Amino acid sequence: MQRMDMLKLLQASIPALALALTACQPGLQPANSHLSAVDYWPEERLLFMAVPHSGSVDVLRVPETPRQGSLDFVDRLTEPARHSVIRVAVDRVHKRLWVADPSAVYVYPLAPRGPAVRIEHGPPLTPLVTDLVVDADGNGYVFMGGGERIDRVAADTLKAQGWLAVGHPGPRTLRTVGERALLTKDGHHVMFRSPDTGNLLSLDLDTRAIVRLESRELDALDCAALMWGDNDTVTAVPCRGEAVAQVGISPALARVARHIPASL
Repeated sequence: MQRMDMLKLLQASIPALALALTACQPGLQPANSHLSAVDYWPEERLLFMAVPHSGSVDVLRVPETPRQGSLDFVDRLTEPARHSVIRVAVDRVHKRLWVADPSAVYVYPLAPRGPAVRIEHGPPLTPLVTDLVVDADGNGYVFMGGGERIDRVAADTLKAQGWLAVGHPGPRTLRTVGERALLTKDGHHVMFRSPDTGNLLSLDLDTRAIVRLESRELDALDCAALMWGDNDTVTAVPCRGEAVAQVGISPALARVARHIPASL
C-alpha cells in the first residue's frame, strides 16, 4: 500500500472508525474534536486513536489495500489514573507512543511492547496539558495552556524540564484542547495557535525562535486541528461539525508578520 498522509487515511477510514468507536461506546459518534487524538505509524500500518470520553487508546491495523477489508483491532491501552486523552503522537525513531491527558503524559514502548512510563514534570501541571508534539529526534514537547508553558521531554531520559513560554492566558486558552499543533515535515518546526490571540505561530525547535504567520482562513475558525493535506498545504479541520471541512493554508504563502519574544 502506498503511504497516505494522515488526512487521506482518516477520510478513507471514517466509516470503519465509526463502527469501532460505537462498538466500544454505543450511541457515541466520532467528532472532529477527536482528530487531535489520532496518529498513524505507516511502517507498521498501525492507527492509534483515543476512545471518546475515556482514557483508553485503541490500536488498529490498517489493511495493505482497501480491498482487504476494514481496520483490525490490535490492542487497547489503558491507565487507571487516565480518564481523558487529548493527544497521541508516534515516535517513529524510538518506536514509542506518547499519550497526553490534561494532567499527565505517558510513553509506551511499541517494539517490543511494554508498560507505559509516566513523565514526571516536577512542578504541578498548571495550567493543564493542551497538546503534545514529538520532534524528528523523538523529543517530546508538552504544551500547557495552549503554549502558555511548554516543557521539553528528552528522548533519551524521558525527563521533562521547563523549556519555553509563549504568550499569556487569554479568552482562547480553554478552547485549545480540541486543537492540534502540526510538526512540519522537516521535524524541526511546529505550527500552532497562540493561546492569547489565536494567530498561527511557527516555532523553531532548534533555536526557539517564534514568528507569527498570516492566515485569514485559520483566524476565522474558533478551533481547528492542523493536518497535512495535498501539495504540501496545511489543512485546518474545524473541531466541531459533522463533516471534515477543509481550509487550505499553504506555508509557502504564509507571510511573517513579526517575531515574538519568548521566555523560559
